[in-house]
Amino acid sequence: LADRAPTDAADECSIGGGGGDRPNRPPAGPRRANSGTLAFCARHRRRRTFCRIPPDSKVMPTHSEPLPEGDGSEQRCVTLAATATLPTRYGTFTSYAFHAVAENAEHLALVMGDVANRQSVLTRLHSECLTGDVLGSYRCDCGEQLDLALRYIAAEGHGVLLYLRGHEGRGIGLSNKIRAYALQEQGLDTVEANLELGLPDDAREYDSAAAILRMLKVTSVRLMSNNPKKFDTLAKHGIPVCERVALAIPARDE
Repeated sequence: LADRAPTDAADECSIGGGGGDRPNRPPAGPRRANSGTLAFCARHRRRRTFCRIPPDSKVMPTHSEPLPEGDGSEQRCVTLAATATLPTRYGTFTSYAFHAVAENAEHLALVMGDVANRQSVLTRLHSECLTGDVLGSYRCDCGEQLDLALRYIAAEGHGVLLYLRGHEGRGIGLSNKIRAYALQEQGLDTVEANLELGLPDDAREYDSAAAILRMLKVTSVRLMSNNPKKFDTLAKHGIPVCERVALAIPARDE
């Protein structure tokens, strides 16, 4: 299953060569912001606010030690909201629902086996994708990646899948994602369509994912991903990625 060599393949919601590894490119010229763009900007400003932890707070912060110099005393944080056993067709998981305070989003961790204080835990950070995960859209391979990641974890007998909500359309939201689809029908790829709408090509953040892994006491991971941003964020938060595990999904014409 493992593939240590990095690739340029995209790993979430990419078509027509618009992969997550592509560098940002500035729009060709000024564009008038539509209502979807303005709504995204307002939401994204809220998501980028920090959560200051009072001394007597029961909120679990992302870090047990101070943030790197330059971030001050503010910390992103998540809280554990609920937990229950979740039997699935892949096997039985323990589910943990978390509330990401700064993003005002709910994330779900599916854990199989004992991962606490364990190294090289097979892990997937999966971005929410209604069209791919639920509806089986052929415009992305998110549903297939979700299925394969759960199969890999079940085959190994232990591992973690984080289902990260608020990441729809690489973080631009469902309505803007559908607007981007309309532009893709005209020949633009994923990155070009987002930029044409005046939006970033990838607005997702993974700080909360790192916080959740720390709360689960995962010490290092084998990450099922092709997205360098995930590797960088986990490393920044003290969770080494000791191996990349490829999720090989055959390409489609769509």
